[in-house]
Amino acid sequence: MFTLNSLDAVQSLAFSPDGRELAVGDRGGSLELWRAGDQGWAGKAERVHSWHAHQGRIYQVAISPTDGSIASVGQGGQLIVSQRPRGQQQPVIRPAPGFYDAAWVAGRNWLVTAGPNEVELHDVATRQAVVWWEFQYECRGIAVSASGDQLAAIDGRGEVRFWDLPPAPAGSPAAPFALGGQEPTHAWNVGYPWLGRCQAVFSPDGATLAIAPYQQDYVYRFDAASGRRHEPLPVPDCRWPTFSPDGQSLAVASRDDIQIWNVNSGKLERILKGHVSTVAAVAYSPDGRYLASGSDDRLIKVWDTVSGAELQSLAGHRGDVTGVAYSADGRSLVSSGHDGAIHLWHMATGRPLYQLDQLPKKALGLLWSPDRSHLVVTLEEEHWELLLYDTRQSPLRDTGANGPPP
Repeated sequence: MFTLNSLDAVQSLAFSPDGRELAVGDRGGSLELWRAGDQGWAGKAERVHSWHAHQGRIYQVAISPTDGSIASVGQGGQLIVSQRPRGQQQPVIRPAPGFYDAAWVAGRNWLVTAGPNEVELHDVATRQAVVWWEFQYECRGIAVSASGDQLAAIDGRGEVRFWDLPPAPAGSPAAPFALGGQEPTHAWNVGYPWLGRCQAVFSPDGATLAIAPYQQDYVYRFDAASGRRHEPLPVPDCRWPTFSPDGQSLAVASRDDIQIWNVNSGKLERILKGHVSTVAAVAYSPDGRYLASGSDDRLIKVWDTVSGAELQSLAGHRGDVTGVAYSADGRSLVSSGHDGAIHLWHMATGRPLYQLDQLPKKALGLLWSPDRSHLVVTLEEEHWELLLYDTRQSPLRDTGANGPPP
């Protein structure tokens, strides 16, 4: 016998045409999709996905025989067609206690995580992890170069250490994990201590390291090789420094605005105004023509980076937007929010393509691997967790193939 007890008073249900899946709606507006086990419904069933679809009671559900989409009718006669979530969630990655930052290593499918006392290197394929470096003075921030060849870490004393990361192994993926604890290739000091967390990012060519002390009023730029400091950029309450793909511009969130600076001249080019609450995420499109921003006002806005014009305002999250990232072709955008929803948006129309997942906890941010094969979503519970999604067999991988939603 199969017993379902995860929902609040089941109101409606429907089997798929082959009888292997079951969609269930409850009185609170939640939907769940279940799949029968090897012994059918008499054995153990698997909950495939759950998400919040309606504000109130769900009266009827149906599963499409063609694409598996799920139609539901809620209070007031509202009809919603939910595209089947297609990202395959993998087991969680559990970073060291005190985790606060993560970065992908291009070409390796490794994930670097940082906590106050150590930096860890995780192999996504094997789930193996190694302590890369332990800090005497608390770690404040990390950055990985776009090429994946270099790792930087900043400590509380102002020391910036650099490591050359090993190339992708030809044999066992675990080979580089014997290299934990290697001495830095070089290091320099910024000249003063960092009193709090930093957000750091390399320029696309790896020559410049930009560091934004969280919620302070300057972004600092350094020559990555020598530590020579460029003129700091005055940005009130700065966060999320992000280089354009060509490395010519640096976008920085400043309270409810986004400032765009010319990297060569150090001059402010434009300020993007439109959000009414704190900007919590910023991402350039792959061609650099557009900038997406997510905010505590629950909106995602898309901007023209040349004119500064607001092009789109995407509404769909029921909580603060905490992460945005473009697909490799720039035709779609994935977002995370405090409502636990992970959405995929079609950028040509500004409409949602489907909901990748509905998590039971707040999603505090996301990272898409450089090859777009894996997506990591950060959750904070009693301990930090990183949820890993394999997107290689998902439309997230090639969003242009399906065209705009109907």
